[in-house]
Amino acid sequence: TYKIMLRNRALVVPKSNKAQQIFNKYLNNKNEVIVEEIKGNRIFCSAPDYPDFWFWVDRLEGGDDNWQIQLLNNRL
Repeated sequence: TYKIMLRNRALVVPKSNKAQQIFNKYLNNKNEVIVEEIKGNRIFCSAPDYPDFWFWVDRLEGGDDNWQIQLLNNRL
């Protein structure tokens, strides 16, 4: 039998030029990402079309400078 890992999803919106470049190149202008891990105030995400490409979004007061993120699954 196969054990399927359910990955959590989030929506991201780029807020900076650097994030916009990542959004265009790795996310193919799609705002849904896979939440791989949450460590402290950082959410590590991967691009569905490029699973080896990871980036992070900070969950600090005032938000991240590069990304806006909305978690789609409250189980995070």
